[in-house]
Amino acid sequence: MEQVRAGTQERPVWSSQTIFIIATIAGVVGLGNIWRFPYMVGENGGGTFILAYAICILGIGFPIMVLETSGGNLTSRGPVGTFRRISGLWGPWAGWLLVALSVAIMSYYFVVTGWTLGYTVDAVRGSLGTFESFTSGFASLWYFLAVAALALAVMWNGISYIEKISRVMLPLLVVGVVGLAVYSQSLDGAGRANDFYFSFDQDLFWQLST
Repeated sequence: MEQVRAGTQERPVWSSQTIFIIATIAGVVGLGNIWRFPYMVGENGGGTFILAYAICILGIGFPIMVLETSGGNLTSRGPVGTFRRISGLWGPWAGWLLVALSVAIMSYYFVVTGWTLGYTVDAVRGSLGTFESFTSGFASLWYFLAVAALALAVMWNGISYIEKISRVMLPLLVVGVVGLAVYSQSLDGAGRANDFYFSFDQDLFWQLST
């Protein structure tokens, strides 16, 4: 891991462009695309929703990601410092807004990731129960705190730990997604699901709900 000077402080940088891309992919292809995306496709028109989603990703999400990455690369600072360079008056407020949004999103993901960790532990122990029974006690709270502690430990150790985690987690993510895709084709109704997945309805495409 290298260091780059930003003002009077030295900040760590990624060890290579490849690991940066790996970490970015691991961050972009997050829990929402694994957990929430499938039922959103089912509720909003199959292939019609996928096309609208792809347009939004390429037309809005990707340019914003490039803008954020370029700003950080140019200034070697966080959101507040980057926006302060852009606008000394309103820039810091915009930067702190991004920080607040990140904290809000992170708290949501900690809860869902805690559920995932808890269900994984219960599956290994052979004691899977209903969602209501899982959340009725304090188990979900302890798993939430465990996930928060793990995330804090990784962030506390900086980019070097993020690189190590990304090298392991991204291949596991790929294996998991491919495994789910293969398994889904063995289920009853897989053919009808594939037809729905690649279907397109022009009228549905122009509805705001999609």
